[in-house]
Amino acid sequence: MNKYFFSIFALLLCLCLQCVCAKEIAVMSFNIQGHGPGSSLHRAGNKYWEDSIIGIVRQSGADIVLLQEIPLTSPHGNLASSFANKLTSITGHAWKSADSASYSLSSMELNNAVLYNDEKVSLIEDLARRIPFYMYQHKINNKKRKYNFIKNNEQILKFALKEDVSNFFYLVNVHLPGPNDNEGQLSKEMREIEKLYADYKRNLPMIIGGDFNTRRIDLIRGSNFSDGIIDGNDGQYSDFWGQKTTISSPNLNVVQLANDYDHFIINKNYLFEISERMRPVFSKGKAENFANIKINNKIYRNSEEYKEISDHIPIIIKLDFKNVNDKPTGFLKKIKNLFNRSL
Repeated sequence: MNKYFFSIFALLLCLCLQCVCAKEIAVMSFNIQGHGPGSSLHRAGNKYWEDSIIGIVRQSGADIVLLQEIPLTSPHGNLASSFANKLTSITGHAWKSADSASYSLSSMELNNAVLYNDEKVSLIEDLARRIPFYMYQHKINNKKRKYNFIKNNEQILKFALKEDVSNFFYLVNVHLPGPNDNEGQLSKEMREIEKLYADYKRNLPMIIGGDFNTRRIDLIRGSNFSDGIIDGNDGQYSDFWGQKTTISSPNLNVVQLANDYDHFIINKNYLFEISERMRPVFSKGKAENFANIKINNKIYRNSEEYKEISDHIPIIIKLDFKNVNDKPTGFLKKIKNLFNRSL
């Protein structure tokens, strides 16, 4: 009888612990092209375009969304806040936003923003005001300011999983200058991000995501990120080549992809591991092109059509928080202790 009882008890305990152990979150990144050629379609107030971005977020299943080239100050208000409000209304979950508008040196269309499901993760702090970032002090020669981002639009945020706010992680949303820049701004900005990574990778788990305007092979071979995980380090990412993410010149038959410029860089850490490698939101694995892309109720069959949305495709990565319940508390802790004593 006792043996049978403890077998059932052990099974129930495992089920209880399984319900609250490793927690998966999905992180999406998307340059929505609020600036440059063709971007006149991508403005706050364009309801069709706004609804399409919301549709992509919902399609992705993301819990955190990194956006680049997002218009934040316009007659229509803060688009990041508007997106968060719409997601809250549509999904029934509480979405919030954080953005770079108050300290960025970039034009209206080149800001960064992060949307997040406040029921899954908690934003602990925007580090822009803190030493050594002091991103609000960009107009003065302040020795406390260590990182000199060119457009000052990078975001350095501190998050925690909602179920375990004692375990923190950094989220860095980046948009580096274009690869054809003649003044070396891309390499200068890359050095600042590398310095940030080197300084903080041992402090807390870190996710850096966004538009790097740099190929994966160059991040692996020619940067100081080589000790991290860049998009994924096995399976489809066992070679040097990344997922292409920019839209090529018009192709009448497919949505054609050109350059692998968008990435996730993750330091090897104690808190989470990759449960699903980086991929396009629109496919389950690497893709060179798409025969069609469906967003909401519309199908895009070639590059020219898709450019109504952006000149990039969105990417997503999934992370498994592996030690959320290494320290069980309350009722579960009592059950576990009781079970251990019975063995």
